[in-house]
Amino acid sequence: MTHKTNVADAFGKEFSDIREGEALVYKTSTSGSAVLVTRVQPGEWIAQAGS
Repeated sequence: MTHKTNVADAFGKEFSDIREGEALVYKTSTSGSAVLVTRVQPGEWIAQAGS
């Protein structure tokens, strides 16, 4: 968990639009860097919790 400015600083300008409550989901790899799988918006978390 972090703040918007930290995400933008760490991962670049493509993440400068990250929203409150948004999650970045990464998959780890034994042969290299972690890879971004998806960005989950707050509303999606709420929808998944209800199903």
